[in-house]
Amino acid sequence: MKKILKMIVIALSVLVLVTGCGDGSSSNDSQSAINASVVGKYTGTFQGFTQGQWTLTVDNAGKVTGSFLAYSGGAAEVEGTVTASGELQLSSPKSTYPAQSAGMITNSQVSGVWKITGLGELNFQGTKDRPESEPSGTYTWMTVPPGVGEGFFFQLQFGQASNSQP
Repeated sequence: MKKILKMIVIALSVLVLVTGCGDGSSSNDSQSAINASVVGKYTGTFQGFTQGQWTLTVDNAGKVTGSFLAYSGGAAEVEGTVTASGELQLSSPKSTYPAQSAGMITNSQVSGVWKITGLGELNFQGTKDRPESEPSGTYTWMTVPPGVGEGFFFQLQFGQASNSQP
């Protein structure tokens, strides 16, 4: 009887270990990691039966919010999602004219078609905004350590550094 009880305890322990093992990530973690490349603010233009500008913001969960503003004065608040593969789905639930959009985010580029019931289609395109903290341009400086006759020349261009001795 003790042997059977011991075997049951061992079997249950193995079962718990096997079912509890994983790669340490959940589907939410994977989704967040996949969407990390598309997280940020995007801006662009649209044209069709009217023209204007738009802005979209993608959060860590792939939720999208933003607005489309026509040069003629019309505006629509939009919301939607982006998938791990970059597929963009938008709608404007608070707008007078129901609208749906299908688009893609690929390599920081956005493009798609905005279909507005009763009015027509708008083609939109744009790019991901560069964060203000990201360096741009060329930075050059020379440093000479105290007590040393020779210095080092550094040049930083768009986040890539090079150095050489003068």
